Amino acid sequence: MPLSPPSVDLPFACVHCRRWPRSVCLPAFDGQWCTRLRARRAHRRQVSPAIRAMPERSPARGSAIQLHGENGGTVRTKLARRRPRMRNRLLWIGQGVLAWAFLFNGAIKIILSPADLAVSGPANLWAADAPPLLVIVVGIIELAGALGVVLPWLTGRQRHLTAWAGGGLALIMLVAAILHVTRAEFSIVPLNVILAAIGVAVFLGRRVKASGTAAG
Repeated sequence: MPLSPPSVDLPFACVHCRRWPRSVCLPAFDGQWCTRLRARRAHRRQVSPAIRAMPERSPARGSAIQLHGENGGTVRTKLARRRPRMRNRLLWIGQGVLAWAFLFNGAIKIILSPADLAVSGPANLWAADAPPLLVIVVGIIELAGALGVVLPWLTGRQRHLTAWAGGGLALIMLVAAILHVTRAEFSIVPLNVILAAIGVAVFLGRRVKASGTAAG
């Protein structure tokens, strides 16, 4: 005759079901499992084959992964939702760094004369030996890249231009690093490499199809 659980909680209750006392739960099932654990194990044996038979597929970007739990419910993992958000924040930080750096450097290349630009910092010593028109053209390109790395993604129009702007700024920094190495100006090369790496990260992280959209 099966035992029925009491209607009220008892002292020294089983740590699993909280309804039967330990002296009843353990001996009732050969000292192994209480009534609730037995039911859970039986349900798990029924659900596990169905879960193993389900085809594996990666979740969509930004969606939550749903897994069937022991009680038939769903367990939502926050990892799938946090990764795109964290990635988007890091890319925005990189875009902000590139925009700030190249807006400043591009503006002074256009405003200042080559002589004044050469004394403004070690990164612009090459301007004293370069044609003034070349310095202005470089400044215009840097300004365009600084705007392109932020505005298209911010407005949601022509977002693919953000990736190309990041790649273009990375290419400019690689050329600048080579120029500084040939001029034995090694102190500025690490900054060129860092900005180039950020530009590559923006290029890889913001690539979208011309007809597609992306969050952020």
